Amino acid sequence: MGLRPPAAHSSASTATPNPNPTPTPTDGAPETKPLTGNGSGVGVGLGVGLGVGVGGGSKSRFRGWMNRQAPLDQQYQPTEIEHIANVVTHGVCMMPSMIATYELIRRSANMSQYVAASVYGTALSMLFAISTTFHSVFYCKSDCNMRHVLHRCDRAMIYVFIAGSYFPWLTISTPNSGLLKEMQWIIWLLATLGIAYQQMFHERYKKLETIFYLITGIGPVIAITISGSRLAGIEELKLGGLLYFIGIFFFKSDGRIPMAHAIWHIFVAFGATVHYMAILNYLYPASDSTATNNIQDIKIGNDEF
Repeated sequence: MGLRPPAAHSSASTATPNPNPTPTPTDGAPETKPLTGNGSGVGVGLGVGLGVGVGGGSKSRFRGWMNRQAPLDQQYQPTEIEHIANVVTHGVCMMPSMIATYELIRRSANMSQYVAASVYGTALSMLFAISTTFHSVFYCKSDCNMRHVLHRCDRAMIYVFIAGSYFPWLTISTPNSGLLKEMQWIIWLLATLGIAYQQMFHERYKKLETIFYLITGIGPVIAITISGSRLAGIEELKLGGLLYFIGIFFFKSDGRIPMAHAIWHIFVAFGATVHYMAILNYLYPASDSTATNNIQDIKIGNDEF
């Protein structure tokens, strides 16, 4: 008979106890999982969208859709997704704005209409073209001289576009007298002052810059309202202004709301569409030449019309 091997000791008797056992859900401690960009990110993202802080930096919240807020004297740095959205939301408006300009010029029947169509159409087309170019360069080259120059041009075009949007109303459809007569040059003066301020204090005193935008954009509407002029299309003019006004909230919300600047672009596109359709329908009606010539040909500096 062979010798029987010694009996194996029980693992329970030989195992070394773990001095720091990992708690499990059954130990009374809740199971924790790290935040990721998947399911848990959705709940956190909702908090970000509502402006609710959830401990820690915003970089861990809605990762990829939004970066931290920029310091007061610096430019916000978008994420890759935000870059693409910024390019697309105004890029798709470039060709329609050029077609819209051509249509206004085609319908023009007198010098005032030609001039107004050219000024407004150029401002409309340049707004979307410069914005798209700037955001494309910003996306491809994060830091270069061209990017900084285009950024200044992009901000300056806001003032030019505001003045250009009012130009047809102040030169074609309104009596050239009183307060509205003065607004024909005041609106360009406000735009010039705004551009000069923006160039001198670029990315500084941002709240004051926003106030300049509001004064330039709202001032003419107030002037038209208090003048008592029965301006055809005034309701559309106010609606477009309201869209711009709401959009400013997103314009100033980079780093607080995901893709805020792209949302601002969308409000600009809708506001510009409302204003363009009002100008097209009321100042450049698509009927025969008799209807077109019924629009009063107001000449700048001439009190008779």
